[in-house]
Amino acid sequence: MESLLMHFLDNYRILVYFVIFLAMIIEGDVILFVSFFLVHYGRLDLATVITVSVSGVMVGNVLWYRFGRYLEKIDFIERRAQKFTFLIDRQLGKNSFRMILLSKFTYGLHHLTIMRAGAVKGINFFQYFKRDFVATLIWISVIGGLGYAFAASILLIKHYFRFAQIVILILFLLIIFSFRIFSMIGKKAIVIKK
Repeated sequence: MESLLMHFLDNYRILVYFVIFLAMIIEGDVILFVSFFLVHYGRLDLATVITVSVSGVMVGNVLWYRFGRYLEKIDFIERRAQKFTFLIDRQLGKNSFRMILLSKFTYGLHHLTIMRAGAVKGINFFQYFKRDFVATLIWISVIGGLGYAFAASILLIKHYFRFAQIVILILFLLIIFSFRIFSMIGKKAIVIKK
């Protein structure tokens, strides 16, 4: 399986970058993490992964923003949404950058926040786009950095895991040996009492 994946990464690199782009439009945490993991091992190019990731996230966020702007025009949906999203709306009004950045790190809140940014009056598209771009760069730096760092530490973990396997094996053998000795001592004690 591993060699098949590596073969695919090596021979269909443009397709891999396209899949990263599409995945970043939809939901990108895991894909971003894995992409930077693969960058560390030299399977993907850092500059291309960053470019594709930022492009995919920004295209997706613009689509979510426009979808929120569209839903805001439907009175029935907007009235219902305001009952549940008043806290998000208030935070977007106070400090939209902080709310956008926070939502990127909060699972399940990001797309809703972007849609509400599109629906809330007072946040025009260019203000939103500038703030979202900076927040996206911060988010990619953090999640990508974690993926890259995890790839670097996996070799160390792998080494300790092998050591732990040996320790567990030795402990297992000691426990079996101890049970055998205690059962023999127990049998001798029973024979002596009779």
